[in-house]
Amino acid sequence: MAAGAESVAGPQGLAQKLQAVVLGVLDAYEGRPEPEVAVLLRRSIALSRLPMPPDPWIRAVASEIEGHRVYVVGAMTMPADYFASPAARSRRRGNIGDGHDLGPDPEARREADQEGEAPGDQVV
Repeated sequence: MAAGAESVAGPQGLAQKLQAVVLGVLDAYEGRPEPEVAVLLRRSIALSRLPMPPDPWIRAVASEIEGHRVYVVGAMTMPADYFASPAARSRRRGNIGDGHDLGPDPEARREADQEGEAPGDQVV
């Protein structure tokens, strides 16, 4: 963990904090180009004083945000009421089908798998 990083209650607490950062970036910057979103995502993670995930993970999440898709960090990390919000309902209707396609973009997954860092498969 980076010097000065805040203590979190184990991996689940870290994942929930990382999920909050991802959702914040999604809500503020969805649709922007992936390289720009990656920079903004890294900045948001650093400002939140969380350990920086591997670069392939950052790129995969940024790709999802560029495509107006929700990236779910892990089980039990999404706020219970997230999909009740108007923006999430719109996103679900317009871009991720019936709401069950919450995984990473297949191309981003393939690229990350080839680099040995499958998004969502590592502990951050």
